[in-house]
Amino acid sequence: MIDVEPFIKEVLEKKIPEENLRFFGEDNEGVVVDFETETHLKRFTIWRNYLRCDYEALCIATDKLSVYESKEFDNVSQLISIFNKFYHTAYSEIDTFINQLYEDYRARLIDREEIANIIREDHYSKYKGDNYPYEKYLSLLWKEEYLNEKDIDLLDLCLLYQYIDNEVDILGYLVTGHGGGTYEEFEAKGTLEAIKPKMQAFVNRCYERYEEVMQEYIEAPERFKKK
Repeated sequence: MIDVEPFIKEVLEKKIPEENLRFFGEDNEGVVVDFETETHLKRFTIWRNYLRCDYEALCIATDKLSVYESKEFDNVSQLISIFNKFYHTAYSEIDTFINQLYEDYRARLIDREEIANIIREDHYSKYKGDNYPYEKYLSLLWKEEYLNEKDIDLLDLCLLYQYIDNEVDILGYLVTGHGGGTYEEFEAKGTLEAIKPKMQAFVNRCYERYEEVMQEYIEAPERFKKK
């Protein structure tokens, strides 16, 4: 039976109350973790004997499941990875909309010669003690061999949001890492339907700025200009 102590440590480090975690079965072969976000009730269940986990997210507003899935794992590291992805995924309408914006942005750039990869990452914390618990990043990595003397290889498209009553408060940035610059900023508050066009326009602006930003950090950038 797999040792879940590292998993339990991971759960508690996220400030999930210890009483939200319980074992079940005669030999404690099962583990359940329950927690709540602004939009969902979430449950993560581990079957230690079968190296399997189930996870579900119930939408508070609709009383319907947004996701219910089972996954197998080989070791506790894989288990923690599955849990972390579940923990950080919002399963909300705005989350789905941003994912589509990011996918469209990625598709327009990923085949360029100077780009090594474009990676999406989600982060969530209910217990940060500050605003914007939902963070969504699209990180563009330039190939090391094409960098100029500034040696900056990262361009981040970031959207951070929070819920205030029935509205969404959102911030956006296009920034380079490691002491680089900020090239686009965005702020909006309102219903999701009202701010969707503004979010779309912001991501479009970020795409349109790419050529300009790329030229600051790539050696001989004229080689890669879009024809």
